[in-house]
Amino acid sequence: MAWNILITGAAGYMHEQVGHFTSLGVNAVQCSLLDEDKITGIVLEKNVDIIIHCASSLDPNLAYPLISALQKRRQTTGKDTYFIHTAGMGAFSKETGWPHGPVKDTDPVFELEKKVPEHDAFPVTRVSVAITEFAQKLNVTSFIVFPPLVYGRGTGPYKKLSVQVPGLIRAFIAQKMVYKFDYEGRWPAAHISDVVDYYLLLIDLIIQGKPPQSGEKGYYFAATHYLSWWEISEGLAKSLHARGLAKEPIPAVWPSVELAEKALGFPSPYVQVAFSSSPQGTADKKYAIGWEPKWNAPEFFNIIDDEVQSVLDLDIARASIADFFAKDNVEGSKE
Repeated sequence: MAWNILITGAAGYMHEQVGHFTSLGVNAVQCSLLDEDKITGIVLEKNVDIIIHCASSLDPNLAYPLISALQKRRQTTGKDTYFIHTAGMGAFSKETGWPHGPVKDTDPVFELEKKVPEHDAFPVTRVSVAITEFAQKLNVTSFIVFPPLVYGRGTGPYKKLSVQVPGLIRAFIAQKMVYKFDYEGRWPAAHISDVVDYYLLLIDLIIQGKPPQSGEKGYYFAATHYLSWWEISEGLAKSLHARGLAKEPIPAVWPSVELAEKALGFPSPYVQVAFSSSPQGTADKKYAIGWEPKWNAPEFFNIIDDEVQSVLDLDIARASIADFFAKDNVEGSKE
């Protein structure tokens, strides 16, 4: 039996690339994720069974039409449908209001999220809860995948780089200086190839008719190891100084949060959340889905010069998450 999968966010918010994806054999569609009629038409016409939602972890309104469309697909065919939402490990940091300390994906993460007062909850947390409850209400099987700090160069045609490490590199090149915050944090991390494998394993289990835990128990952390922000800055300082792109071979402390905010493109206090906080999440469910990551922390530092080269080679694009945090309210966006 053939399975059709819809991926949102494949073009990285670059609508002009739709034609190129079509030339690669991908059935690409450009539309607003807020247009429920259009989304439903696409899902029913293309016989979509699985949706991987990568377009936004911050606005539930962009997910609801997708889940509603999967409900209609299920009603039409009698087949189960599946929604895989992409969240983010930053939600499990005290700097984002997470009050529960270290957490494993084998813990009752959904229930822990529900206990966070809505006015204190990080947007990623609120959205994960909302999507889980909405999918459950419509009888659509849901999974929430939490990628960590992602590094490495992707193999797709566009949006080859993630947000955080490239964001540091661009800021340091512009400042001709490498900086760090005055307190050390560390993030769960993974190479992009390992994260891709995680999604593929999850999809393969679904296709085999052996879907893992879902809904309120369907939280999955795609993290393999931790990286220290200070050690990242130290490695980048050596690489950038050797290339003549930084004045000093060692990092200095940011002179002010305002300079960091301007250089990195994140408003305060989210600049420190993104570049110095310490989310505490452990990926214990990797054994249940057969995930065997290939990369570890020492290997990251072995390729840190490649991270710099990747930024020099590829176009610079502002992170959509920075745009979100620069606004007081969530505004409808298009995919």
